[in-house]
Amino acid sequence: MILRWAVAAGRYNRQVLLGGVALVAAVVLAVLFGVDRSRPAAGLGVLTGVILVLLLSLFFSPTVRHPPAVLLVSEADRSFGTHRTVVHTLAAVAHLAAFSILLLYPAELWAGGLRDKGAVLVAAGLFACYPRAMWRGLGVVINADGIRAEKFAGVVIVPWEALAAEPAEPERGGGVVLTYDRPDLVRVVGGWSVNRRQLLVEATDVQFLAAVVDHYRANPEERAGIGTPAELDRLRVALDQAPPGEKAAEGEPIGRGAAVAAVVFLLLTAVGTLAAGKWAEGRFGEDSLIAWLLGLISVALAFAAGGAILTAVREFRKPR
Repeated sequence: MILRWAVAAGRYNRQVLLGGVALVAAVVLAVLFGVDRSRPAAGLGVLTGVILVLLLSLFFSPTVRHPPAVLLVSEADRSFGTHRTVVHTLAAVAHLAAFSILLLYPAELWAGGLRDKGAVLVAAGLFACYPRAMWRGLGVVINADGIRAEKFAGVVIVPWEALAAEPAEPERGGGVVLTYDRPDLVRVVGGWSVNRRQLLVEATDVQFLAAVVDHYRANPEERAGIGTPAELDRLRVALDQAPPGEKAAEGEPIGRGAAVAAVVFLLLTAVGTLAAGKWAEGRFGEDSLIAWLLGLISVALAFAAGGAILTAVREFRKPR
């Protein structure tokens, strides 16, 4: 149910983002024109908290962990596409609201040390990591010419000729990894991408998507039909009848022991880094670069440990 809501809202990602930006801008402007900043700051904090609760409820939803094997048919541009959600747009609104709270206290902000100023710069720089995802969401478009992977900060264009004769590999967390014979044919437009081999989706089963990519890679004569309801029906029949070896295989399970080990390792590393940061503060001062870097690394490790904890929870919830 909640995934269906996220997909439905994902059709209005741009409107949600623009509305969030307008709301936050209005609050900041009101403070600049003399409104007491405590209440606007509290309102922005409530907005951030509500969005985080929504995102957490979405993350823990069973339908999100097991999305449907569906594709959207676009006869206008003759393509199949994956569903997008409002997740990254809401995350961007929460990010902006939380960042704007800092802007409401400029004197306190700039009176802080190097670590505080560096944290603000990092928070601002994170906006550059997902501009496309906050505007349109993550998705994959398949047409007769190839694959268009719309990612966090750019679009990866993959012609069919670039793919190697190896199965696409589904990943946990909503990804499919491709293998290239001609990586020189792959290009990035409208931004940048760290990993050109990875396709990212939000609300489509990755095993199904990997099987679709493999099918059209191996059957070029059928690509002309992409983008029609009849071809989607034929594709489903073909995938159901494909021999087991030709279907995308499910990734190896992580296992409970490995999940717990990852949690313990990340937590211990985060605590150790935090302790090292406190030592550096006493040895070199709170404003020292090494103390700030160690503090930043400990926060990143804490977030990674949180993700590992969620993965471990999912592993223990699986039937044995």
